[in-house]
Amino acid sequence: MNKSELIREVHERTNKKIALKNLDLMVNTMIEVMSEKLKKGEEIQLADFGTFSLSSSVIKSVASTKNFSLSKKNEQIKKKIST
Repeated sequence: MNKSELIREVHERTNKKIALKNLDLMVNTMIEVMSEKLKKGEEIQLADFGTFSLSSSVIKSVASTKNFSLSKKNEQIKKKIST
């Protein structure tokens, strides 16, 4: 479910008593507030839903000779097509 689908679902469940543009504003504001709090390192707890927090991880870069050779082959194919 994406954001638009969520907004439409809430609209239907409230018997269309809340305008879509108001629901859109509420959802966008909620996401904005949550993002700001998470960026500040705060944890967000929503009862009966879940807990949100950011964690950092180290990304390792691994060079692969197999991928390198595929890239070289793609470059060679592109050169042949363009000439």
